Amino acid sequence: MIMIEREPKTQATHDSLYQLYLNGELNPEEVENGAGEVYQLAFKLAKSLGQEKLHCVDYNESTSQGLLSSGDNIEVFQNGLQHFQQTTRGATSKFMEGQTTFMEFLYFMNKPEIVQLSHQQFYNLPAYVQNGSFKSYEGLNRSTIDTTQIGAEFIALFYERNLKIYSNILNAQVKHKGKRILLIMGQTHIGVLQNIIKNNPNYEIVSTNLYLKEKEV
Repeated sequence: MIMIEREPKTQATHDSLYQLYLNGELNPEEVENGAGEVYQLAFKLAKSLGQEKLHCVDYNESTSQGLLSSGDNIEVFQNGLQHFQQTTRGATSKFMEGQTTFMEFLYFMNKPEIVQLSHQQFYNLPAYVQNGSFKSYEGLNRSTIDTTQIGAEFIALFYERNLKIYSNILNAQVKHKGKRILLIMGQTHIGVLQNIIKNNPNYEIVSTNLYLKEKEV
């Protein structure tokens, strides 16, 4: 099973798009977001593996890297965010400029130390921040947010979203009786989902990098 970062409510749409792709009637270069991982990686890989469909497991909520904007010790979070973005965007730039291959880029983004870096940034460092605010409260119930613990509230938003993604993963696997799952998801989701899934005895986590040739980026 190949699972992608799209919500289950869009499953029928992606089923139709994938079928068009299989029939040679869809050119990813001509559709919105056609340069993204769903078309350039998931569709191509699913076709090569003879998969009948891809499975949408995302849960979209009000989470963004820059949502936490002010508060006591905000510099701890912001300095960490700057370091994380410089590290990952540097690798992205090398790939976009043709200095590294797609496989090398994927290998780098899935290295344990890079996964740990993103996990620390969004599930540890925000806890330093108190007595602050979010940049935007769109999609949020502002009255329920304790701004004295704004960093913890930030972590809770990210964690809740990933718990719901985890629930979607479980239900898709049970429904379709999948034996092996490839999850294609934004890098910042990987660390927290690994931590959640590893405590479920029905699953074994296998690093993507075991299937990729080791290269330094």
